[in-house]
Parts: sequence; C-alpha cells; structure tokens
Amino acid sequence: MGRASPRGCREAIDRSYEDLHRDERQRAVDLIAESAVEDVPDPETLARELERAHEPHGVR
Repeated sequence: MGRASPRGCREAIDRSYEDLHRDERQRAVDLIAESAVEDVPDPETLARELERAHEPHGVR
C-alpha cells in the first residue's frame, strides 16, 4: 500500500476544511445581507469577501 505525500494530505485537509465551513459562511452571508445595515454588498460579493477573509493562508 502506498503512502500519502505531505502535500496530498495538506490538500485533503484544506478541501475538508472548505467543505465543513462553506455552509457556515453561507448562513453568515444570508444573515448579514438580510440585516438592516446600510451599504451591505450583494450576497455574491459578500460571499467572495468572506471566503477571501477566511482562506487558510500560507499553508501550502
């Protein structure tokens, strides 16, 4: 049986993390977009901004 490479393991962890938190981020986007706060960007823009803010940095 072959061994997983460290890079392959890291990529699998990153994918799992992304899948796990995608729904949570979408719920946050929906709550913020529905709030009475002025100047809230459209849901797609807000989702992209939140994704960028919560990306794992410098892990690769």
